[in-house]
Amino acid sequence: MRLTLRTLLAWLDDTLSPSEVREIGHQVAESQFARDLVARIQKVTRQRRLTIPHGDEAVDPNIVAAYLDNELSAEEVTNFEKVCLTSNVHLAEAASVHQILSLIGQKAKVPDGARERMYRRVKGRETRAVATHAPIARPAPRTPVTPPIAAWSAPVPLRRSLAERFGPVLAVFGLLGVLVWSAWMSVGQSESVQPAPRVADKVLNKIEKKKVDPEPKAEQPAAVIAAKSAEPAAPESKVGVEPKGPAVAPGTFGLVGTSDAVLLRFVEPSKDWERIATDANLRPGDKLISLTPGRTELGLAKTNVSVVGQSEVRLKAADAGQAAHLILEQGRIVVKTPAMSDAVAVEVGEQMFTISSERPIAVGIGRELARMFPATPLSTAVVTLVAVPDGELSLTLGSKTEKIIGPKVVLISSDSTTIESSEYPIPAWIHDAALPVIEAGPAKAFGQYLSNKRPVKTSLAEAIDDELAPVRRMAIKALGLLGDLSLIVPILSQTGSSSSRQAAIEVLRDYRARGTDEADAIWEQIRKSYGDIAGRKVEKLLVGYTPVEAQDESNLAKLVSLLADPDIAVRELAIDNLKVMTRRDAMEYDPEKPDGSGIRAWQDALKTKTLAQPKPAKP
Repeated sequence: MRLTLRTLLAWLDDTLSPSEVREIGHQVAESQFARDLVARIQKVTRQRRLTIPHGDEAVDPNIVAAYLDNELSAEEVTNFEKVCLTSNVHLAEAASVHQILSLIGQKAKVPDGARERMYRRVKGRETRAVATHAPIARPAPRTPVTPPIAAWSAPVPLRRSLAERFGPVLAVFGLLGVLVWSAWMSVGQSESVQPAPRVADKVLNKIEKKKVDPEPKAEQPAAVIAAKSAEPAAPESKVGVEPKGPAVAPGTFGLVGTSDAVLLRFVEPSKDWERIATDANLRPGDKLISLTPGRTELGLAKTNVSVVGQSEVRLKAADAGQAAHLILEQGRIVVKTPAMSDAVAVEVGEQMFTISSERPIAVGIGRELARMFPATPLSTAVVTLVAVPDGELSLTLGSKTEKIIGPKVVLISSDSTTIESSEYPIPAWIHDAALPVIEAGPAKAFGQYLSNKRPVKTSLAEAIDDELAPVRRMAIKALGLLGDLSLIVPILSQTGSSSSRQAAIEVLRDYRARGTDEADAIWEQIRKSYGDIAGRKVEKLLVGYTPVEAQDESNLAKLVSLLADPDIAVRELAIDNLKVMTRRDAMEYDPEKPDGSGIRAWQDALKTKTLAQPKPAKP
């Protein structure tokens, strides 16, 4: 089931089947935009004094009804959802109406005790008369002050004249007769006059000429033809979508295949990035970045790789016995293992492992924040996710080799050599190459910023101020891929967009987990923006707290006090840490308005000592 605004509303209002609830729940867990949208829907539907759509911003109620009934076309659905994503008023209207419709047909349950109490509340004369068996005294009828009004009756319609009754019909028949006569006269004329040649005939003649005498096609190199003829047919796989790179001629390192994303390559001499298009040659040592959501297929000599979404990957020359050597800096890839003994080497952070299989299978590899998984909610480190949807995979890490039988997801920690199985479901980005419908519109809008020939950083600097929050998040993620921290750190103190601040926090944490050099670069930029004293405070909140520190009530008290800090960056980071440490929602706290009821709710919870989570039991 596709993740759209309508299916998200149905998931929130509990109108889906259990299997659909689990499927949408997994997609929501994987999409940060979907989680932000759920929080926004819950906020706007509870917001008081929110006006209704009016004036030029109003939408026809029939369109809203047709959208909720799934009767609009795909283009109309996209336009209406874009209005809802940019306007809290329209989003609240659609969500509230959907919630009301979900309650129709449900019978209200009234307790028997409440019904008896309501009947006993009647204390009129009728109840006293019934109790004493006395006749009820009826008041005497009153004489009306004004005479009664006579009953209304419809006036007798006037009879129309014959001209008014039959005149229009006769005029229509007369007009038809004139048209028939003119057509007969045109057919009866002599056909000796040859009509002038039309422009359409000339165009058709040119088209027919091209069909008879087509232009000669460019001959392909003999090496490419030989490689295509010698390439064995790939066996079928049960996986929904496999990476299909271009055919690579012998002696060629690789080629760029189909792509619906903006792909950049780092140019070492100029220390800058260049756009590369389809069929571009790949070289060992290439550093590639996909800036926009989508997929880019890379065809290597012995395997194919899909770069998924906004990701960064480097290509290395394979050693003996290896089909390929990849370095995943950020993001996600899907690797098709070759049907041979050669393994594919993958580096993620400080870890390097190899994967191999007896038959070609698609393997998803992602560099994920550890706090995404329930077992490690407080960690700011990264883990390597290896997902095997189907088949059997051999994974070698150091001196340890494990057999993984799909469907299975395993996690490799970044600071040790442990491989842990996870109950996390197979991510949707491995199976489905298409973006969720709810993200396709923002992705297209973000791609328009990069469709021109201007410098990439200039276009991204404009995109971070877009009116759509998903577009701003994509631009911030792209800046993080390029390593431009000078535009990301100031977003922490930007007012008016909590979504942008959360995106900046996520990007900075992901960038910091890459190594000590990246952590030093973030600290240097924070020190320039906030100074040494305030900068240390921001850096600590960005790093987060360990599970042991989360049990210390003094740390919780310090975070609650930071909810009233003068700097909005500190307030945003403080509430982010509190939500993770206590596993609560924001309790209506808004960093934009710190003096509201939300901060009092956190202060009251601190006084009652209900914030700290219970300590885990010792084994």
